[in-house]
Amino acid sequence: MQKTNINKESLMIHDLYSALVVDEKRNQMIVEDVVKAVNEGRIPVVLTERREHLEKLTSLLSSRVKNIFIMKGGMGKKQRKVRWHNMLDGFIVCMI
Repeated sequence: MQKTNINKESLMIHDLYSALVVDEKRNQMIVEDVVKAVNEGRIPVVLTERREHLEKLTSLLSSRVKNIFIMKGGMGKKQRKVRWHNMLDGFIVCMI
């Protein structure tokens, strides 16, 4: 776990989640950790509750990591099945 500059004690939980999404320093730390893990041959899993955060992290990672596997709410059964088979076939380098 890495320290960030967000004062979590003064925020309500929904405000905290929103602050985490837009914290560029924190997002960059996440990206660097993911890139390092991929370069070491590991398959990192990044979990986020917010779609906006998912899109932000995907955007930041897409130029540095290939084969990002994304699962999110609202995906249809066919999409989930295709993504699942891609994962099982070894096409995944990073999961968000």
